[in-house]
Amino acid sequence: MKNDILYAGEEPLVALSEKELQEFFIKRFIRKSDKVLEIGYGLGLSAKAIADIKPKVHVIVELNRELCERAENEISNAEIVNDNWKNLEVSLFKKIDKVVYEVGPEKSNLEGKDFALAHVKPAVEVILKKINVGASVGVIDPSGELSDYDIKRIAKCDVFVNVVKCPDDLVPKGLPWFENGCNFLYIEKL
Repeated sequence: MKNDILYAGEEPLVALSEKELQEFFIKRFIRKSDKVLEIGYGLGLSAKAIADIKPKVHVIVELNRELCERAENEISNAEIVNDNWKNLEVSLFKKIDKVVYEVGPEKSNLEGKDFALAHVKPAVEVILKKINVGASVGVIDPSGELSDYDIKRIAKCDVFVNVVKCPDDLVPKGLPWFENGCNFLYIEKL
């Protein structure tokens, strides 16, 4: 970690300055009665917000072993799985009614909407294939440019999409992946 940013090699993943943004997103998406699958741990910002709500089930899937150990030390009421989320059995997804997926900045020559679509599309396609009808996926769109039309086009199934613009005062300043603001995408499989 350098300054307030967590890196994977040379690539920035998440910044501490995103804390309020992630808490805002989680508080509007997760309820105590939910069964939540969280993809990625990062700095644990979303995980801590979810843990504070105390959902029925909270499973965190993280590929990086060090981050899994950190999650095990910081989050007491969650199951931590050290694996690539794409390897998870469909049966786990069938027990979940909310999936939290955050688009992290990755090395890319794409910008804005193209960048967000390149990172959201493969994940949303896979997740929607695995979850039950009625389950939802929550995504933070750092481009601030994705629309319900974009998501419906890539979903390959019937979905209800609610796009909520993040309040400007919550968008971290000085981070290149938030240059154009931010949207919250709530995607329910119909």
